[in-house]
Amino acid sequence: MKILVANRHLSGLGGSETFTYTLIAELVRLGHQVEYYTLFKGITSEKIESLGVRFSTGRHYELILAAQIDTITALREWKYTGPLIQICHGAVTPGEQPHPEADGYIAISEEVKNHLQKKGIEAPVILNGIDCRRFNITRRPGKKLKVIASLAQSNEANEIIAEAAAQVDAKVIVLNKYTDKIWEVEKEINKADLVISLGRGCYEGMACGRPVVVFDKRRYQPQLGDGYVTPQNFPEMVSHNCSGRWKEWHMNVDDLVNELQKYSASDSRAMREIAVSQLNIQYQTEKILDYARLFMDHYLYPGAVDVVYVLGKGSTWGDNEIRFSIRSFHKYFRDLRNVVVVGERPYFLSGVVHIPYPDRDGVNKDARMMLKILAACKDDRVSENFVLCTDDTLLLTPLSFSDFTGWHEGPILYNAEVDLRDHKKAVKNEQVQTPSDWFQFVYNTGMELQKRGLPDNNYDKAHSPQPINKAEFISILSEWDMINNHYTISNIYNNSSKIFQGRRISGKNLKVYGHANLSQLDDLASEKICMNYNDRALNDDFKTWLYKSLPDPSPFEVFVTDPSRRVAVQRWFEMGCDYDAGVVIFSHFAPKNQRLIRYFTLKKGDENSQKKLKNTLRLWLL
Repeated sequence: MKILVANRHLSGLGGSETFTYTLIAELVRLGHQVEYYTLFKGITSEKIESLGVRFSTGRHYELILAAQIDTITALREWKYTGPLIQICHGAVTPGEQPHPEADGYIAISEEVKNHLQKKGIEAPVILNGIDCRRFNITRRPGKKLKVIASLAQSNEANEIIAEAAAQVDAKVIVLNKYTDKIWEVEKEINKADLVISLGRGCYEGMACGRPVVVFDKRRYQPQLGDGYVTPQNFPEMVSHNCSGRWKEWHMNVDDLVNELQKYSASDSRAMREIAVSQLNIQYQTEKILDYARLFMDHYLYPGAVDVVYVLGKGSTWGDNEIRFSIRSFHKYFRDLRNVVVVGERPYFLSGVVHIPYPDRDGVNKDARMMLKILAACKDDRVSENFVLCTDDTLLLTPLSFSDFTGWHEGPILYNAEVDLRDHKKAVKNEQVQTPSDWFQFVYNTGMELQKRGLPDNNYDKAHSPQPINKAEFISILSEWDMINNHYTISNIYNNSSKIFQGRRISGKNLKVYGHANLSQLDDLASEKICMNYNDRALNDDFKTWLYKSLPDPSPFEVFVTDPSRRVAVQRWFEMGCDYDAGVVIFSHFAPKNQRLIRYFTLKKGDENSQKKLKNTLRLWLL
């Protein structure tokens, strides 16, 4: 999945910055394609880039996770697209208020959730995630309190901490994010016996097995504390993000001394267990992605025009044809709004408009296609003008909708021998067989067009994407009996259209209907507008060429496989054996094994099916 994680500033070491780094690191570990965005670069963005994560390279993402109002304002101004979820880290400061143009919201505490509810926004609570592998116990805290790590962010708070520490005969390690920019703060925490902080600093201390006192003074609030953390009071403290606003206790030196005297090294295990069970970034990231999918499944990408696919069950390549066709439209079609799939929906697609439409028995292929196109024309979710495309067709050059005038190859010839000769010449392959009765269907349509006094240009022969206006399509097709006659849809609609006047495309539409090697494909595709191919073309070279030409996933894919079966399976095991991803891999590389595909699909969540899937894919590594 292509994900953008954005934060206003990544120049310092505050809570939201280090959370951003932690979230990105976990998403990378899960195998997602992650990029970041910020208005201010610095130490945290440098650490993010050390993970191999780049600053935003595009504008379209499958998911955007953003924090702070200024960040989202910038993303909207720069026309970033993709479902945008705002992670709200606070309820007090102006920058953490909900942005009206976010698609969804996540609250990091009950306090923030209640604040959002007052503004009419419902949001789940997903706590600040901590990398519990990085923040771990490398040295046990001492039996007596001797060293305190202060993550307080003000001189006034540190003066109080220093005075209280002196009274309990302890020294203080000061880790102020504004003056002591230490990245490996976990090493400093492990030198101490106890941590004093607010918010994320408390959680990092707990993950390192340190007892914690919640206390600090911030620029946006006076010196506040909640005191010494225990398993009993942690639920109340975390409801306010350990901010001091649960008790709103204006702690002085004597108060802090009393809390420090509660220190017990035996609390170390309880603090670590709370962090692992409730704050672990692995669990929190799962929750974030689960919530985000609710928006990803219904997100309509902005633009003017949809591309519509009519899809049946005829794929011999696990429906990967539509994967690459969509990628080509995402890459080259400037006016793309959304993808619409009528009929079957491959399970690796997400965020598309799906119109289920079973094939009608007893009617010919073109009639079945017409009924599905009519279903798209009658659906309010589909744009008024759209591009009709087959799954085995690709765009090869940047285009706007105005370029789709309707493409044809000149008048219908009404001569099967000449048509076949031209067909072979166009595809550069002498092995192509006569395409069944298709020529005759084209001739039937052309002769009927002539009777009606309409042009008879051959749009079907172009095998290219065609523009359609919904109202006009319904009106034109209502005058043709597609059910009882063998007519071809493109020739009917485009020759009858008053909106799209048509243009000859001969020589600019590549057809690959047989085997070709990589260098041949590069040469053939050069300076072409679009490409159409058939099953005979799908050799290893052609598949490799597709992966090479269109390597970037579109926002409409939930999982992307590798061209190599072994590499795909190896990555699957390394990434934790996600069941749905495993089913996609199996279906991708064994599309003819419908029995097992059906079993794995129906038995999702069953322990035996999970075990069987692992064993099946493990055999592919031998």
